[in-house]
Amino acid sequence: PEPSSRYPFLLPSELTALLTKMSSNMADVKEAIDTSSRNQAFGRAVKYTAIPSSNTHDHCEYFMKQLVEQADRGGLTDDERKSLLGLKLSADKTPTTLKAWWRAYSKTKGGEVWSEIHDSFVDQFCSSTPRALGDNLIEASERYMDEPVKAYAIRLQTILDEVDFPASKGVAMFKRGVRHAHAESCLEHTDRETQLNRRRHETPSCA
Repeated sequence: PEPSSRYPFLLPSELTALLTKMSSNMADVKEAIDTSSRNQAFGRAVKYTAIPSSNTHDHCEYFMKQLVEQADRGGLTDDERKSLLGLKLSADKTPTTLKAWWRAYSKTKGGEVWSEIHDSFVDQFCSSTPRALGDNLIEASERYMDEPVKAYAIRLQTILDEVDFPASKGVAMFKRGVRHAHAESCLEHTDRETQLNRRRHETPSCA
């Protein structure tokens, strides 16, 4: 005879189904908790990793050090570390040189593992030798493919202002990036006017 609903027991098949459902529900709960914990850990890393205030050796070294510390503390995965770095280097207040490096790097080598990305950043911006800094500046000042001349000029000027680069060398960099006779002619004319105005201001007054 079939068991009455008044009896507090189930058939083996019903019990198995109930246990399976309970296990599935527990797995969903655990996954939700794990996801929430990971999101909280990533959020804390984002909150406590400051955006680099300049592209100097000391600031970049400190930036990467604190980023790694926060990532280790939160147990972030390699993909999460890459996301954290990209988030910080893409921020509005990030120095243009660092932002340009990340934009170019992520387009060409975005599939690299975290250790390679970390080492590449350190090699680029955490080296204090003048030669290395000069090489980094030249690389960051290269014109992007299909980048409008006006946009390139603004970006290059921002980079040069950050590192206090001589104007004459900045002009040479712009010429190499543009490689257009008309643009170079306009630039040379503007440069002559700038030098003339500078000499006028430097001329002592007779009053």
